[in-house]
Amino acid sequence: MGARVVAEVLIGLAMDDPSSLLQDDTGWTPALPSATAGQFTIADLLRFAGAGPA
Repeated sequence: MGARVVAEVLIGLAMDDPSSLLQDDTGWTPALPSATAGQFTIADLLRFAGAGPA
């Protein structure tokens, strides 16, 4: 219950902040490094974090 209250407060603050990413309407999308275009897998995450095979 406490985690939900904290999360809702943080999201509410971000939604009310005109400079937050939630209010930014630039069409930004994240660019994720993946071995297969269009798919980001756990293996990609481990490789990106330096914890997986090179």
